[in-house]
Amino acid sequence: MNDFQLQFRQKIHIPSIHIQINKMEARIESTVEKLSSDMDSMKGKLLQALTFAQDHESKYLQLFKDFEHATAKYNSAKSSKQSSKLIRLNVGGRHFDVSPDNITHPRARCMLTALLHPRWRCLVPKDRHDRVFLDLNPEWVEPILDALRDCVLDENQTLSNALQLVVPANGSAAEGFYEVCKMFEMSVQRKAVDMMGSSLSIWEDPVLKAIMVPLQENHQ
Repeated sequence: MNDFQLQFRQKIHIPSIHIQINKMEARIESTVEKLSSDMDSMKGKLLQALTFAQDHESKYLQLFKDFEHATAKYNSAKSSKQSSKLIRLNVGGRHFDVSPDNITHPRARCMLTALLHPRWRCLVPKDRHDRVFLDLNPEWVEPILDALRDCVLDENQTLSNALQLVVPANGSAAEGFYEVCKMFEMSVQRKAVDMMGSSLSIWEDPVLKAIMVPLQENHQ
């Protein structure tokens, strides 16, 4: 191939290269424009989704706050309802809250539980806070309330046995305890009290039994 032919081919080839380059540039520009348009569209959708999420987040937060408030209100009402079911006592200025189960259970039947039964409670004196008022020493009554609870919780326990287990060790408190049991017609085995203040069963020692039984009979 001579020089003339080579130059001729180069002259023909150069414009074709420019045409191809122009086409490629046009395609690139079209692709870039399309990508830019797609990016703008995606950006708009993302902003829209973000706005939607923010709006719903505030709604969900409000719903969650409303749910928490409703739950707290329900728990408060439930606690208040349960509290209102308790039998509230004022024993010599000391307050006690007693479960209704300890009053209505068959194993806990006695004059005290009959007195505190809802049917008759309206006839019992109340303090200014609507607590049932018993003008008794709380040290004498608290063991009785413990015995009522214990005999209700333990199906093998009787009220008499439960009372026997809670007799106060202090001599004066034990005497008051026995008097309250007698007043409310509760059956409990009486114990003798030694000089140190501890209680001894009169049935545990034959000598004490021989001495104490006649004294109890005379006292009664």
